[in-house]
Amino acid sequence: MQITPSNAGPLLLYGRDPILLDTRRRVLQIAGFTTDMAEALPEIQAKLDSKTAYGLLIVCHTAPEQDRRTLRALAEEAAIPVFQIDALITPTALIATAAAMR
Repeated sequence: MQITPSNAGPLLLYGRDPILLDTRRRVLQIAGFTTDMAEALPEIQAKLDSKTAYGLLIVCHTAPEQDRRTLRALAEEAAIPVFQIDALITPTALIATAAAMR
């Protein structure tokens, strides 16, 4: 099955492990998605306040629960769907879910 990104806005990734976050960003970019990422709540707040129309917020398992609650509220306010990643996810599953949720 060929998975292709839609014309929806870029994906916004959030997590606390910069290496894992960058790896997931690269996987999604190789699949053709436009991505942006943040490692702190003030950074993600600034990105959500920008004029960029993000198509999906992907939250890594490395985000603390308090951050997850805050991110869900911010995403709901901005009408952006949220995908909470489990610790173990294959690149194929990451790409397929990102494509389906946008």
